[in-house]
Amino acid sequence: DEPGDPAPEASGIFITEVMASPPESGPLNGAKYIELYNNTSETIPLQALQLHYKGQRFRLPATPLAPYSYALLYPLGSHPSDLGVQVPMLEFPALSGSFFLSLEEVSTGEALDRIHFSPALYGEGVPAGGASVERVALRPAEWRRSDSPTGGTPGKPTAMKAHQAVEKGTVVI
Repeated sequence: DEPGDPAPEASGIFITEVMASPPESGPLNGAKYIELYNNTSETIPLQALQLHYKGQRFRLPATPLAPYSYALLYPLGSHPSDLGVQVPMLEFPALSGSFFLSLEEVSTGEALDRIHFSPALYGEGVPAGGASVERVALRPAEWRRSDSPTGGTPGKPTAMKAHQAVEKGTVVI
């Protein structure tokens, strides 16, 4: 496995990166996006899914997502990356302030994955905004501010690793 790849035992489609407060310069300047990862051996038709954000539902366009692939959802008119499956959306969530974002099946409304986005996800003592938050572990979900020089890694795995559990009383430097 590559560093940052989702754990093999976690199967499904996951929200793996959210750029809600993009950098003000560089290649991701002003680019809001949501990255999905298909961690199954089946192709997933994205049109069967929707995003639920602040009481609104946003249907995903008719795009197949191959097994073990990334999809990059973004507002029509912006283009944050050439990596992964590109999914421009005519209607896209504002991704402002603190919010809950869930990925749901259209037919049942069942939540397949969710994130509670808030400045706390960037980490204590780390500036909020100017970068994405990336999922570094699936179960339990662990999120951190991207340490990529561009502010995010849209369409590719994160290079960050999950925090390692340490024994109580251990000093970590």
